[in-house]
Amino acid sequence: MKQIIFKYKDEWSQGEWRTRECLVDSLEECKKIYGLGIDPTCEYQIISVKDAAVCPRCHKEYVGHPAISREDNKTEICPSCGTREALEIFEKSRYN
Repeated sequence: MKQIIFKYKDEWSQGEWRTRECLVDSLEECKKIYGLGIDPTCEYQIISVKDAAVCPRCHKEYVGHPAISREDNKTEICPSCGTREALEIFEKSRYN
């Protein structure tokens, strides 16, 4: 999967640039979903294309900054698993 961030302007945005993000398999799929390059009145610019990472704990894809696992203080995990680990530790320490 890829995280694609782009901006566009068309008649519906009244000439103002709007930023969008999509999580798809390819740039072509993103263009097809949003109709980029089809409408001659629509201008667009691709800002960034990033590959999604896979979390070793939950095996789901994510984009953005990873969390560091509290189990070994070096494994990069998804933000959701990082939050889950923090809450589990908090709960354990709360009742000890």
